[in-house]
Amino acid sequence: MRRVFLVVAVLGIVFPPVLPAPAGAAIVTRQDSAGRTITFDVPRDMNVNRYASVLRRALHGDEIESVTIGFVGRATLVRFCGGGSLSCYRPGWRDEGEIFLPVRGVDSVSALLHEYAHHFDASYGLTGSRRWQPAAERWWAARRIEARIQNGQTWDYELGWQRSIGEIFAEDYVQLHARPRYGIPWLPAPNRAVLTALRRDIQAARRDRPGLAALRIRAAPLALTPDSGRLSHLRHESPLTPIGV
Repeated sequence: MRRVFLVVAVLGIVFPPVLPAPAGAAIVTRQDSAGRTITFDVPRDMNVNRYASVLRRALHGDEIESVTIGFVGRATLVRFCGGGSLSCYRPGWRDEGEIFLPVRGVDSVSALLHEYAHHFDASYGLTGSRRWQPAAERWWAARRIEARIQNGQTWDYELGWQRSIGEIFAEDYVQLHARPRYGIPWLPAPNRAVLTALRRDIQAARRDRPGLAALRIRAAPLALTPDSGRLSHLRHESPLTPIGV
């Protein structure tokens, strides 16, 4: 993720505004190796096979069917994600989510993996505050998140994009599948022990999957940041605010 605009509705629940689809877009679907549907919303002449292949190989589960990956022009990206964003993830109602990526101009594979990590996290509640026990317990321990919270190194977006637990999680997820430059400059890239812990937590989440609707009602508001655009992962704080990244 990275920055945020919020729309406040009844009971203080925050939902992204519904915006019209870009003109000339088409819904294209592919399947993963288990037959799950991967949905893209792209310009009509765009070939999505490369991106479908990336997601097939990435660690994922049933949640892949509840996200739409959109490739849009710069003006539309700014409208959906904010002016400083290069990509973003936005939660939808219940378990649906949307990933927005630029048609051109950035490493869309790394951005796709980063934003998909936010969707996976939002779907299973893998990162959380001490009020909501994080499901990614092995990763949390391997990354020494609790100690880093105590010493002020990390928490949420009020400390800056680079300090958000959700962004650390997303960047570590990218490193499970590819080796681009690590996006959290103050923190070393994950070592083998961290990646092993993360892989085990993801596998456990897929196996012991809780209801997505219940998790989404416990999420937290989004935040957009200028850094690389992606709509931020949330902290799990209010029982009435929905998740987003």
